[in-house]
Amino acid sequence: MGKAPEIGANIKQQLYVFDRPLAAFHELESALMPAAPTVAVESSKIGMVTPVAAAITPAVAQSVLFFATLIFFMAGQ
Repeated sequence: MGKAPEIGANIKQQLYVFDRPLAAFHELESALMPAAPTVAVESSKIGMVTPVAAAITPAVAQSVLFFATLIFFMAGQ
């Protein structure tokens, strides 16, 4: 841990070669794909229902299956 600053500086010295190509790549990227205006997306209230229904549906199905099995088991006794 004591040598971490030395190691970081050493890595930074070795990777300085990539600074210029990365800057050129970012310039090319900004030239080809200029920043588009952002669009705000609002979620609807119904969007919250989907995860809740996805969580409740298996629980309800398992409960129905349990009680149906219980009724048939008790009827068989």
